[in-house]
Amino acid sequence: MNNNYPQPDPTWIYYPVWQQVTAAHAALEELIKYMSTEECEQGSRVADESIDQTLSKAHIAIIEAEDILRPRTDPEPKASQN
Repeated sequence: MNNNYPQPDPTWIYYPVWQQVTAAHAALEELIKYMSTEECEQGSRVADESIDQTLSKAHIAIIEAEDILRPRTDPEPKASQN
């Protein structure tokens, strides 16, 4: 997980979504770092597989974040009437 962000309160309503988003971010950071290596420079089946696996990690984390957010059915807060 990327530790560049402060850890929010686990009781925060968006905490589970935050966890998945930061997991996706960490996977993408890992991929960017890998893609700048010599191993990845020329391209190969091994590099393709590594890139695909890391993209899959990010993709799964994003889908899980979406799935966590979707079930929310609380009514929207009413605008204050001042």
